Amino acid sequence: MNQDNHTELETYRHSLAHILAHAVSNIYPGVKLGIGPAVEDGFYYDLDIPHRLTSTDLPMIEQEMHKIIAQKLKFKQILIPREQAFDTLHQLGQIYKTELLQQIPDENISFFKTGEEFIDLCRGPHVEHTGKLGHFKLISTEQVNWMGESSRPDMIRIKGVGFPTKEDLNQYFVKEEELKARNHQLLGPKLKIFTFDDNIGPNKPIWHQNGTKLLNNIRRYLDRVVSDNGFEFVEFPDLAKENLYDSTGYLNFRSNLFMSQIKTKNNKYLLRPDSTSQHISYFQLKKRSYKQLPVKLAEYTNTYTNEGNINEKSILNSSNKKTLQCSIFCEYEGVNEQIINLMQLSHSILNDFGFSQIKAKILLPKSADPQNYIANEKYWNAAIAELEHALKLTGIRYKVEEGDTTFYGPEVVIQVKDVYGREWDISRIVLDYNLTKMLKINYIDSEEKQRLPALITYYPFTNFEMLMALMIEHYGGAFPVWIAPTQVVLISISQKFNDVVHKVYDLLSDNNINAFADTRNETMQLKIREAQEFGIPYMVIIGEKEINTDSISVRPRSGKGQGLMRITEFVEKIQSDIKNKVIDV
Repeated sequence: MNQDNHTELETYRHSLAHILAHAVSNIYPGVKLGIGPAVEDGFYYDLDIPHRLTSTDLPMIEQEMHKIIAQKLKFKQILIPREQAFDTLHQLGQIYKTELLQQIPDENISFFKTGEEFIDLCRGPHVEHTGKLGHFKLISTEQVNWMGESSRPDMIRIKGVGFPTKEDLNQYFVKEEELKARNHQLLGPKLKIFTFDDNIGPNKPIWHQNGTKLLNNIRRYLDRVVSDNGFEFVEFPDLAKENLYDSTGYLNFRSNLFMSQIKTKNNKYLLRPDSTSQHISYFQLKKRSYKQLPVKLAEYTNTYTNEGNINEKSILNSSNKKTLQCSIFCEYEGVNEQIINLMQLSHSILNDFGFSQIKAKILLPKSADPQNYIANEKYWNAAIAELEHALKLTGIRYKVEEGDTTFYGPEVVIQVKDVYGREWDISRIVLDYNLTKMLKINYIDSEEKQRLPALITYYPFTNFEMLMALMIEHYGGAFPVWIAPTQVVLISISQKFNDVVHKVYDLLSDNNINAFADTRNETMQLKIREAQEFGIPYMVIIGEKEINTDSISVRPRSGKGQGLMRITEFVEKIQSDIKNKVIDV
């Protein structure tokens, strides 16, 4: 979509938001208006309504909107002097608009009017008249807080979708139905990737064989790319003595992260929320020279945090997460290079997994909670400047905002969009100059002097559970060949060909190809249909014709038949698909 079309569509949807507010005001006199922007695929309006609004009220509001549209009311812009604008909003009782007006520096304030009664503080633009609108649908209501702040008043957000043509609107709902079918909560159990058991606990997945294979394939991939980038793998227990976290500042600054203490006869233990303390301990096991830097550690871990930290967007997010945490201890002079390398590595990894809409943000400490961070402004500022400098050199689009960063350093959060248009914080890079100073971590420089190293913590994926949910939905269960839990299903036309199927299976297995021999006494059509339902990339058919020609019939899941192939030729093709990370077949 070119810029002009995008602007026209945004104007169309913003006009629908205006009509939505107009309709609600007609139905519920005294409603107080919040904000009503155009958004991707549609529009919404936040409203303070003297009525408990639910989705059952939406058809009535739609009907009123259609009445307004049918009248072909002109959108009239009115410019009102600033003081008069305050008076107008005060007389209308529009307290939220009055607050917004305080943020507008203009001397003449823009309002838009439709009909004789409805007027709204708005810059526009809008379509010429309401008759230009019509193809929309109100889809949901939800409770929000004014300006997104939990301490502000409750409001109702009414969401809608709108398109210039009826065909576009219908296509949107067709696509929505397709997306619903991709939901990992439905596909996960259906594809035998994971399930849940109330006796084990909510949000705690049981990984079935297909899920375990997927996780193992992810690990094998990460083993290679992380090792190729100079990291050495280490492993620590999930439990550590309480005094470890006391010495590293966790109990002082992030005690809320920890689950209940575990006591033995002689010690008090805590489950780890991450592996930073352990990796620092490893670095301190011996004296380090500048010649040995950077020290790059990687560890697959189970991490444990209180339930209150769960991100509710995903059913797979839980208090216990699987992750890969990497730590780099390096000289200050090498920080820039390391950050750039990690950004490029993340970009490459995410692209390999099929994610292309990538952006970043730098998270800073929340200014309202200074007591929750190590107090050293000089080191914070130096770390922030270093991250910004590195990001500018990478050319990756980013923004800076306050958020839930670590207590010892700012972080880069790498984000991707899922198939539903939601943004996810999927990778993290934390830069620490504070913790290493507080703990007096050091190495010996070229002049035989002790110097503080920088500590960079890197998570290629915040957690594997989130990655699995995103991948199930991204691919709709039809995973790329290189990561699919089963890459090939071997199907015998009848039982008498089972011996040949098993020989082909052994050959594929010997070449590290994950195959499944379906030798059940069922019809070939049933076996093919089930293989397609599970998204298996390749089906290999073996019958009389194949045996007589010393070949196999290859059927990709796309249904576009490859026909007869020599088994050695097929093995080479699969290996090429895996090597090149082919997305679809």
